[in-house]
Parts: sequence; C-alpha cells; structure tokens
Amino acid sequence: MNREIIISQKKIVYFLFVILIFSSKISAQISPSGYVEVTEWIDHTPINDKQVDGIVYIKKANKFYVLEEVKKGQPLNIVSFGVKPDGRTDSSLPLQKAIDFAVKTGWSIEMPIGTIVTSKKILVDLSMAKTDRKIKIKGAGRNLTIIHNIGSETDIALHVKGNMQQVNYFNIEGFSIKRTDVGKPDGGTALKLENLLNVTVKDIDTFRFITGFEFTDVCAGYFENLVATWGDYGLINKKTTKGFTYPNLLNYVNCSFLANAIRGAYIEYGHNVKFDSCGFEGNYGTGLEMSYNGLNGSVSANVINCYFENNINNADVILTVGNGGSVNFIGNTFNRFDNKTENNIIINVTSDKKAKLNMIGNGFMDAGKFTPSNDRSSIKIIGKKQNLDVDDRNYYK
Repeated sequence: MNREIIISQKKIVYFLFVILIFSSKISAQISPSGYVEVTEWIDHTPINDKQVDGIVYIKKANKFYVLEEVKKGQPLNIVSFGVKPDGRTDSSLPLQKAIDFAVKTGWSIEMPIGTIVTSKKILVDLSMAKTDRKIKIKGAGRNLTIIHNIGSETDIALHVKGNMQQVNYFNIEGFSIKRTDVGKPDGGTALKLENLLNVTVKDIDTFRFITGFEFTDVCAGYFENLVATWGDYGLINKKTTKGFTYPNLLNYVNCSFLANAIRGAYIEYGHNVKFDSCGFEGNYGTGLEMSYNGLNGSVSANVINCYFENNINNADVILTVGNGGSVNFIGNTFNRFDNKTENNIIINVTSDKKAKLNMIGNGFMDAGKFTPSNDRSSIKIIGKKQNLDVDDRNYYK
C-alpha cells in the first residue's frame, strides 16, 4: 500500500470522527420527539428530579423536557400514559395514572375515540387538590369514546370526589360508560359525583348499571344530555348523612331516563331542582320521584316542558311535600299508554304548613290500551290534602 493511500484513509477516519462528535453535540441539543426543553415545572417553580414522572416530564443529558401539548396549554391525551382504546386491553392502571396527574396539576385531559376497557374504579380525587384551575375531563363524543367496565370488582366505574372548600367548577363531558349486556343491570354505579360545587356534566350515556348517575352533596350543578338506560335507577340525587348539602340549585336539561327497573330519577329532599325538556319513558317504576323538606329553600321542583310516557307499575311522578313550599309543573306532556300507569302525578302531603302546587299548561292524554276510570285520576293528592293549595290550569283530553 503506497503512502498516498494511507494518508487518504487517515483523513477519512479523522473526518468521520469529527462528524460523529459534531452529530453527538447536535443530538444532545435537540429535544426528544414530542417534547420541549423546560426549566420550570407546571406551576412555574424551578423543576427538579422529583417532578420527573417519565411521561409528561422527562430528563435527558441533565436537561428537563415536557410534552409539547402541555407546554402549549393543551389538554393531556391519555394515550401518552399507556391507555389503549382498542376495546380489549384493560387500561384501568394507565387511566388512573393520567387522572392522578391531572388532579395533581389541575390539568385537563382528553379521552380519544375508541373503547377503553376498565375493571376497577377510576377515582378523580379532588378532595386534597390545591389548585384554582378548572379541571375538565372530555371525551370525543358519546358514541365515539366509550368506557367499557367489566368484571365484578367495580362498585363505581368513575367516581369524582370533591372538596367544597378547595375545588370548584369541575367539568366532565362527551363519552359513554357501559357494562356488557347480560340481560340485567350489574356493576354498581356508572358515574358518581360527590361533594362538589358548581359542576357541569354534559353528553354522557350510561347503560346496564344498577345506578346510572349518583350525585351526592352536589350544589349548583348543570346537567345536559345525560342518558341513563336499562339500569335499576337512572339517577339518584341526595345528601349523605354528614354531607354538605341537599340536592340544591340543580338544572337538568334534555336528559333522558329510559327503561330503568325501579326509578327513572330519584331526588331525596331536593330544592330548586329543575327538569327542563327531559324524557321519562318506559321505566318499570316511577319516572320521577322526589321529596321536599324545606331546609334549603321554599321551592322544591320545577318540571318544565318534559315528556312522560308508559312509566308502569305506579305513576309518572310521585312528590312528597313535607314542609310547605311550592312545586311547579309547566307545559309538560303526560301520556298513559296502558293501565299499568295508574296516575300521572301523585302528591303526598305530609306537611303541617300550607304548600302550593302550580300547574300551568300541562297536557294529559291517554293512548294505547289505557282505560280511564274514577280511580285513575291524572292527579292524585293523598295525605294532608287540606294543606295543599292547587292552581290547576291544565289541559285534559
């Protein structure tokens, strides 16, 4: 080998070595894919090793990086935590990990299109959170994002637990929670909200749970396009024994409670609870049952522009008036489809104080196989009838 060839080979080796060193330096300066370099944690305090979780925050070559979506202020995609919306993989643990991060930081999260399988309770524990951010959980839509809860280990599929003194304005929307259809309700409660003030729940379906929605100690809530089908109870709304509030200042809009075995909706000691343009159909018990004790206000229920049909084995509505106050029915339709709906509305007056029943423009009709009789009045008042003042401006067909 001549001298020129040897020199040329040495130059090539040297040149490749320089390129390798230079490339390494450049590589060290480039953020990992999907991440950007940061010096602060999510709350703008200096970041440290304890805040590196390996998913949202990572460390490489003594530098810290965060997911680009977080840096831009976008909601977290739970797929980053290992959730697989494939309808087969049990994603209970990664979904819980994503929600724990959201609670810790006050960050919102997104659930993608697909079916997310869970076999354990998913807990959104806001009770110890110390953030003023409006926490939000959002799916891609009721028919697009589905939580499919399986097995027998779940008493509550999704449990949101708050703290009246620290956390407000929780928002959740845009998905379905279902059980496998085995011909009867099972699996406990689909969605439970507890101890929350100013909550918004929208566009959520539940299917084949013993209880579709359970809201306890919830005040000032807005609920839109909720659908509870083929459970025992579509909705249970009450105060716990040592709880903060009776159901109070709650607004249900365009919600549907269908084909539930015991009750469509059950409200215990409600005050200023409004059902607006809601449907109560085909329940195998009362469509709407509510009681009132007068401890949080002077109005119990406002039922407006709702539709009641074929709620069998009792009545469309049962209301127990226990401490004066007023109840208002405006512009609703009540349709008895067969003889299993004895009365449209039953008012049980247990109050020693005067109470007021205002009924304006409601339409009562009979269809299908229903046979009218003196015992099947549209409105039936029982108990201390003398203590109820009735303003009846309805239409009876």
